Amino acid sequence: MIAATPNSCFRHWKMVLPSFSRSVAAWLQSRQVRTGKSWDWRSWEAMGMFWRVLRLASPIPPEQVTVSDSLFKVVSWALERRNFLISAQEHGELIQQLRVGRRILEESLPKPELATDHWHIAARLQPANHLGGDLFAYSVMPGYVRFLLADAVGHGLGSTLLAAECRSLWSALAHQPSLQSEAENLSQMLHETTGDTRFVAAHLGRCYNDGRVEYLACGQGPVFLLSQSGGMSTLERTDPPLGIFQDQSFTPPLLQMQSGDRLVVLTDGLLECEVEGKQFGVEGVCASLSGEPTREPVQLLADLFQAVNMFRNGASLRDDGCALVIQSTTGSCWGD
Repeated sequence: MIAATPNSCFRHWKMVLPSFSRSVAAWLQSRQVRTGKSWDWRSWEAMGMFWRVLRLASPIPPEQVTVSDSLFKVVSWALERRNFLISAQEHGELIQQLRVGRRILEESLPKPELATDHWHIAARLQPANHLGGDLFAYSVMPGYVRFLLADAVGHGLGSTLLAAECRSLWSALAHQPSLQSEAENLSQMLHETTGDTRFVAAHLGRCYNDGRVEYLACGQGPVFLLSQSGGMSTLERTDPPLGIFQDQSFTPPLLQMQSGDRLVVLTDGLLECEVEGKQFGVEGVCASLSGEPTREPVQLLADLFQAVNMFRNGASLRDDGCALVIQSTTGSCWGD
């Protein structure tokens, strides 16, 4: 008996290749007609089918079966390896695109600190993934400063696009006569473009040059008010998220701040940071904000995020975290 060798197998396959190719092509075409779907010839199922067709087209002598099987397994492994390499390349390209998207998002944000004659504002964003749904924005208008802290529902690319759209619409509403009309128009436009399954939780407001602050907490947690003397209070009033209903009405409360007072707003990614079933929560925020009453907004944010990172103790973030500190530098009195 002549021993089977790879060369003899190749010679045998070369002889049956034409009928093999015709059989495979006919089988693939008939399957696509029956199912209406194309077929991935690189799958293990396809490999088994090819092998069955090949053996039916021209049976291989028994002494060559072992070598043929081994050779076929090598070919199958090489094709699967190629599939894995293609998938890895596509995955790497996707990660790179997400990194580029994150860089574009970060570059589109305003500078993390804004100072005018009447207000000192600082903001900070810590995304959980390559792309997040949290962002901040502010703009200087005649007589006041506008601010926005947005947290779009969900995670990833969809939330990033929704938050970016919210910021664009907010920017387009800069000349609305009041914060109330600004919020109501913003909510209506979001609902019209995204429906009632997509919405944005947000803090937005206006800081006037005389020390007054109008604000809205739409679907967000409490606002923290720190006085220049060291006192702290939490403002619990909230409204529904933006865009969740067709016609929403808002009545923003009015604060009167004096020089040195600070208003701290943040997204729920910080409040709801959870480790082993325990949340950072309002207590954690208050503990990080208490202390030296003369800390600048940038330092307050640094202390807040440091406390959150220490609390999670290396655990991965489940949600984006974003916060904004607004300090009055206008000499005014309470109860004005």
